[in-house]
Amino acid sequence: MKKYILLLSLLLAVGCSNNKVNNEVQTPLDYTLEQAEKNGDIIVGPSGQRNTEKMDDFISSHNNNEKATLRIATYTDEGDAILYDLSTDEDTIYYSSDNTRDAFGGDVGIKKTTCKNIVKEEDTETTLYIIEGCKDRIGPYDSVRDIDIVLTLVK
Repeated sequence: MKKYILLLSLLLAVGCSNNKVNNEVQTPLDYTLEQAEKNGDIIVGPSGQRNTEKMDDFISSHNNNEKATLRIATYTDEGDAILYDLSTDEDTIYYSSDNTRDAFGGDVGIKKTTCKNIVKEEDTETTLYIIEGCKDRIGPYDSVRDIDIVLTLVK
């Protein structure tokens, strides 16, 4: 019996330790703007944009093959959080999209994929962070340009 308990504990530990994307298990269902701010997340929503420089830091870490994690918390007009978690480990970006807190969202759930790169594209009105080489399409998408956009900032 002890062997089975030990084996089960080992399997559970291995299964739980493979979570590459930060904070997704520990995030409360009522993830408020104040909590996101306290945690240092990039915040985008009706109240404005905060901590946006962290996106450039994440890209730099990825380009230098350094480990990094990042959360983007976007808020709807109703105040519901939609979370995007990114982590990088050498040449892979682990990307997760969680809209389970969005009361009016469609296709609700947590989706995960892996990607290869993020590039920054700026014009006079916006800054786009385009995520490239993803196995699956899980976040915001520009169908005209056929690109996946992980973050849009308005200047």
